[in-house]
Amino acid sequence: MRAPPGVGSVGRERSGRILGLSDRADQESVGCGRRERGRRGAGEERSMQAEQRRQRILAELALGEVQVATLCARLEASEATIRRDLRVLVERGQAQRTYGGAAPLRGSEPTVREKAERNVDAKHQLAAAAAASVRDGDMLVLDAGTTTARLASELHGRRGLTVLTNGLSVLDVLREHEDMELIVVGGAVRSISQALLGPVAESAMRLVQPDHAFIGADGVHPQWGVNCASLPHSSWKQAAAQAAQRVTVLADASKLMAAPYRWWAPMPSGTTVLSNHDARADQQAPFVDSALELQVT
Repeated sequence: MRAPPGVGSVGRERSGRILGLSDRADQESVGCGRRERGRRGAGEERSMQAEQRRQRILAELALGEVQVATLCARLEASEATIRRDLRVLVERGQAQRTYGGAAPLRGSEPTVREKAERNVDAKHQLAAAAAASVRDGDMLVLDAGTTTARLASELHGRRGLTVLTNGLSVLDVLREHEDMELIVVGGAVRSISQALLGPVAESAMRLVQPDHAFIGADGVHPQWGVNCASLPHSSWKQAAAQAAQRVTVLADASKLMAAPYRWWAPMPSGTTVLSNHDARADQQAPFVDSALELQVT
């Protein structure tokens, strides 16, 4: 029996309407997914741009105090954006606010004992990793410092080493090591850091070509090098690094992009910065494609 007139067409029409709604729903669902992915992508890009801008601010801070207005002009960013970036850097402990701007964190130099009690596990990790790169018969420079002193304790069992040091803490560890030639450079004693510094210490570096220099750091920046507590520290570290065939800076995660003092020791291109696994992504990012090679252990 034939359907009443119009029934078939109505059914097809209704069916068409239902399919049309379903198609539109699918299209809208796909569109929402694309918009959501687009928003995520845009958010990630903005986050990356913000981090790059903050790294540029840290580069400015490495030279001293900066004003918000100056940063706005140099980075072509709004005042609100710069203030927000500075707030983030302050919360991370990478800067301190000043009237109208910001300044790098400046503190009094801690004693060797105080330094030895900080980040103990990280110092052990770095010392063990650094010692693994030392070969029997090497001539080494061990900079003054608590991490380098820990490295010195990891050298027992190595044969035929020659170690030059300006660190009294390193001397304490190695002075009874029989199968090693230990050379302590001269210079003036800086009691708070237990380091021998000055022209006499630096001149010793012009007479040797060590296989490997291990340098301590109060902070490390991919452009400026190693942050130092004084100008004599800076001059010594630079002299030791220039003399050696290989250079490794020992810097736990708290030292990356830190600038507690006003003095810097530039490091040769190809210098390895050895840090521990606590280093955040934003601390590691500035070292990508830089002259200093960051290795996280």
